[in-house]
Amino acid sequence: MNHFLSIQDLSKDDALYLLAEAARMKSELREHPDAGMDVLRGKTLALVFEKPSLRTRVSFDVGMYQLGGHAISLSPSEIGLGKRESVADVARVLGDPLRVYSLSGALRAGATTPLEISGAINRSDGAAANKGTNFSLGAKYLFSREADAIGVRTAAGIGYSEFDVVRNYHVYAVATKYFGTVTGERVPITGHLGVRYDRFEAFGVNSNRPSIYAGAEVPLTRTGEFQVLGEFGTKVVSGGASPYSIGVRFRPRQQPFGATIGLQRQGILDSSGRLFAQVGYTFGGR
Repeated sequence: MNHFLSIQDLSKDDALYLLAEAARMKSELREHPDAGMDVLRGKTLALVFEKPSLRTRVSFDVGMYQLGGHAISLSPSEIGLGKRESVADVARVLGDPLRVYSLSGALRAGATTPLEISGAINRSDGAAANKGTNFSLGAKYLFSREADAIGVRTAAGIGYSEFDVVRNYHVYAVATKYFGTVTGERVPITGHLGVRYDRFEAFGVNSNRPSIYAGAEVPLTRTGEFQVLGEFGTKVVSGGASPYSIGVRFRPRQQPFGATIGLQRQGILDSSGRLFAQVGYTFGGR
């Protein structure tokens, strides 16, 4: 299912196909009025009108009924869109849970180059999802190393990502510090603090917002095979919730693979945490 948010989303061929398909269905229903159709059987359409509607409401109500589905009409007084209920909460309630599967990777421009390029292929799933394949791209530049006198690494980055109908552009700067000495026998606690600016485009609503985030990696074992990871930030989208993540990571010593499981809230369209799992592998090094 593709989301139709603007007439510009359709090509000329798409528009002509939809008109021809509508004419075919209308003719079939006219010739066999008792047969009905089950194209939308089991589907429910929520109609949200900011102003009184006659033709649009009747067309959608009748169309859903004739195609085997069901329509619910909601008035502004029932929702209070943008007042009693935020756009994000309305979208979350009317849509089913969205699941996203990602295959991501990062590549250093060179062995000693502080520039890192990252990318991901994202797949959305769920009845309300576009069920298309989206992507993410990003770049990060490391300004300083662990060997610096104050023991702080600083980096800045930029990125773009798509998840279903949500598009995000962002820039960020972050500082990371080891609270202790890094040795071959002991892994210290690591903390980070960053600032970020996000622009979101979703459901026809734009949001521009700066945020602050902080987190830590705390080893549960002396050599750091098991670590607790946590991060919390201020809101990244107007009307959303404060994002957070907490999890446990397992990475065997001197091995190129690791796995993480935990709880995460992105704070965009959801206000509750969701389970996540991640598996990683490092090529060409530890």
